[in-house]
Amino acid sequence: MQQVPELEAVIVPVGGGGLAAGISLATKLVSPKTKVYMVEPLGKELGKSMKAGRRMWEGPPARVNTIADSIARQQLGEITWPIVLKYAENDVLSVTDEEIIEGMKFAFQTMKVVIESASATGLTALLQHKFQHLRTSAKNVGVILCGGNVDLDQLPWQTNLSSNKEA
Repeated sequence: MQQVPELEAVIVPVGGGGLAAGISLATKLVSPKTKVYMVEPLGKELGKSMKAGRRMWEGPPARVNTIADSIARQQLGEITWPIVLKYAENDVLSVTDEEIIEGMKFAFQTMKVVIESASATGLTALLQHKFQHLRTSAKNVGVILCGGNVDLDQLPWQTNLSSNKEA
């Protein structure tokens, strides 16, 4: 935020909500006008809860079937939920596994940055023009690229290749 004081929006991956809650709270304290948008793997359905203003998930916490394993938790935590509800935008971006893979490849090949699949969700939302579909005029957008916990022998686009070689 110090490097880009004119930042209008931040996109952050969301799993259990720890990173998203921290980024949302810190962003609003430093720059109240800057909006924070969360991005999730498809199937989490956080947007329903955000728009309703209450937890809409039924049953015990489950995992979403996604390659973004570090943000596969379907429900936000009890502590992080009220923080995210208060400080993040109600519009939540969702991305598919195939889109996440394309985001990872883009970061690896074009940006020369190794990012994990969860981190690729924010970049993916921009590359797939999902952010642009929101009703926002934000031009200066920051994307949280976190992690680097990547097992190069288990890249999602090479998993089938590896198993075929062993057969």
